[in-house]
Amino acid sequence: MSHLDILMACQNKDVTLFKKLLHEDVVMTITGYNNYNFTGDYNDVVEVLNAEFKDDYHAEFEVFNQVERDSENVIFIKVSREQINSGDKDNAVWVLTCDKNKTEHYLRKIHVEVVEMDQRHFEVLEEIQTGNDEMHF
Repeated sequence: MSHLDILMACQNKDVTLFKKLLHEDVVMTITGYNNYNFTGDYNDVVEVLNAEFKDDYHAEFEVFNQVERDSENVIFIKVSREQINSGDKDNAVWVLTCDKNKTEHYLRKIHVEVVEMDQRHFEVLEEIQTGNDEMHF
């Protein structure tokens, strides 16, 4: 049940645990409305996690499908988050691809289909993608 460790790391905002789950060649894609696309590697994933885990939010995760494909598990998760201070909401569907033959460093692909996201999150992703060292969270 690899996705349980992933969800626990997210719920507890534990970047250290999440890094133990990431494969060194992990690829993350985030797709949103208005043709928004973000693609990142291991370092980008860690940077996004550090930024996102600083926020004070309530999150709900619903695993709605899981399939096996060769040596991989593909997990589909509906994610809803609400910022505690501002009330801003984020809604997305995650598709996670995990190597089912590993117990660590098994998360190979993270694909996020954004349904609703506040503007600040798009700005953070833009700064990561353009390599801006002065990120504002």
